[in-house]
Amino acid sequence: MKKLFTLLTIALSLFMVSCDEDVDKAVMLSGQWRGDFGACIEYGSRKFYADYSDVVFYPSSNYSTHGTGRQVNFYDTYDNPPVPFTYEDFLWEINNGRIYLTYPGNPELDAIIDDYYMNNNYFSGVMNSNFWVNTSFKLYKISGYYDWDYYEDNYSSYYYAKSRSVKQNADSTVVDNAPSEIRVIREFKNKQK
Repeated sequence: MKKLFTLLTIALSLFMVSCDEDVDKAVMLSGQWRGDFGACIEYGSRKFYADYSDVVFYPSSNYSTHGTGRQVNFYDTYDNPPVPFTYEDFLWEINNGRIYLTYPGNPELDAIIDDYYMNNNYFSGVMNSNFWVNTSFKLYKISGYYDWDYYEDNYSSYYYAKSRSVKQNADSTVVDNAPSEIRVIREFKNKQK
């Protein structure tokens, strides 16, 4: 009986350490990041790579290891893209150190991030999915979620960053006239070998 109790205690302590590490990573991940997140659109036979992406991770609740997010991709107007930006909403979760991104509107963008480095200023690593393997990304922190102010208007409640927020960027440009032939994909300019 003593051996069983010892084994259960060890298993529980390992589980608790893993949960604490996931919470720490989720706190660091939550917020707004900017950089190359592999955004690309196909329009006809042409591909347009995003100049940069703003990626926001909203936790479901304070210190949660999962939540929602939005990726807004901005395209260089000198390339004459069909739209100035695109955006995709996603769900995220950290489980045993792995970061899972699920895009309900575009499953082709789903990804798992295993091999990564993240601190309060920089997030880089390698993404994998059913569509690509070992593709690197680099993001820089714009604002941490726990540093944001809460704002409520007549339409909705949401958090916004003290700097230029993704919601403000996405709402400031009208894309209702965007061609329906545009397909958002994840393809990186500099593929890792």
